[in-house]
Amino acid sequence: MKGKVIVAGGGIIGLFSAYYLHQSGYQVTVVDKRDLSDSCSYGNAGLIVPSHVIPLASPGMVSAAVRYLLKPNAPVGVKMPPSMDFLQWSWRFLLTANKHSVRESSVVLNELTTFSQSLYQQLFDEKAFPFQMNEKGVLMICQTRRALKEETEVAEVANGLGVVANKLSGEELRSMEPSLSVNIPGGIYYPGDGNIVPGELMKSLIACLEQAGVTFLRNASITSIGSDHAAVINGEKHAFDALVISAGIWSNELLELIGSKVPLQPGRGYSFDFPHDAEVGHPALLVDSRISVTPFQGNITRFGGVMELGYWNHRVVKRRFSEMVRSIQRCYPSLPPIAPETIDVWSGHRPCSFDGLPYIGRIPGNECVFLATGHSMLGITLAPATGKLISELVDGQQLSLNLYPFRVGR
Repeated sequence: MKGKVIVAGGGIIGLFSAYYLHQSGYQVTVVDKRDLSDSCSYGNAGLIVPSHVIPLASPGMVSAAVRYLLKPNAPVGVKMPPSMDFLQWSWRFLLTANKHSVRESSVVLNELTTFSQSLYQQLFDEKAFPFQMNEKGVLMICQTRRALKEETEVAEVANGLGVVANKLSGEELRSMEPSLSVNIPGGIYYPGDGNIVPGELMKSLIACLEQAGVTFLRNASITSIGSDHAAVINGEKHAFDALVISAGIWSNELLELIGSKVPLQPGRGYSFDFPHDAEVGHPALLVDSRISVTPFQGNITRFGGVMELGYWNHRVVKRRFSEMVRSIQRCYPSLPPIAPETIDVWSGHRPCSFDGLPYIGRIPGNECVFLATGHSMLGITLAPATGKLISELVDGQQLSLNLYPFRVGR
C-alpha cells in the first residue's frame, strides 16, 4: 500500500474518492457521522446530465429567486432572516451570476460532466460493481412558452459545446411521453443524458469497497485534525498520509479544525417515490416548476424538486410541497391523485458553492488535506470525475482535467 488516506464523508463523492484512491493502491478509511443510509445522494433523482452546462450561479437563478422571494409555495426559496454567512455567500453568488462568468463556467462544467459520464460508462462496461444505468436521455418539459424560449437558449449554449440537444414541439414530446398534458407547448430532448438508481448505486459501491478492504467508520466524528498527520475519530487517534474532506454541507465543520473555510450553503430539496400503474417512460425535468422525474423499475417514479437556499434543517414546507405535487399532476394528468399529506417525503441538502462549480483540490497551506464538495445539484453526475481527480491529485499523477477553475480558495 502507498499510504493511508482518510475520506471524511460517505456520500457519493466520498465513496467514489475512496474507490479511485483504493484503485491507486492506498489504504482507505471512510468516516461518516451517520450510518451511511441517508446521505443527500440517496434521495437524489439519479440523473446523469452532461447537458447541464449552466451553473447554479446564473442570471436565470437570480431572477427566479427575486421572483419567488415572497411566495412560500414557490419552487425556489431563501431562508429569512438570512445569516451573515448566507449574506456573504449571496454577495459572491450575485457577483458571479453574470453572462461572462456563466460562459466560462459552462465550458469547464461541460468538460467535467463529459469526463464523469465516460467514467460511469467505463465502470458499467467493466462491471466494476453492479448498478443499473439507463441511457434513454432526459426530456426538458416546458409548461409555458416563456420557459420554452429560455430553455431553447440554454440548449443552444449546450449545443455549442458539443452536447446534442433536440427541440421538440408539444406533439413530438407527447409521442415520446404519452402521459404528458396536451397543454405543454414543447421542450428539449437531450439523448446523451441518462440516469442510475442512487440507493442501489450507493449500496453496491459500499459493498464493493468493503469487500476490497476499505474500512468504514460509521456514526463516527472527527474532532481534531493535527499537524502531525493524525485525526482524532471518536476519541482515538488515526494517522494519515492524506485526508479528503467530502462531507457535503458539513465540510466547513471539518475545515474549521484546520483554520480554513469555503463559501458554502445548503440547498434543501425534497423527493418522494410514487408507485402507480400509469406509464411514465422517460426521465425528465419540469422546467417551470423545477421538478425532476425519474422512472424506476416496478412502476415507481421518483419526483424531486425545490431549491431552498440557507435552510439547514430537514423540515418540509407544506405549501411548497403541495404546490410541487400540483405541478406534477398538471403535467402528468394520467397519474392517479397524489395526496400530499399521505406521502413520505425525503429532504436533503445539496452543498452549493457561490459560483456553481464544485471545490476540488488541495487546501491552501495544508498539503495533505484535500476538499471535494460544492457540487450542488450535480453530485451524482460529477461523483466519478471528482473521485478520479482527487485520487490523481493525492497520488501526484498527471491530472485528467485542469483543476484551476475548481480550486479551493478562489
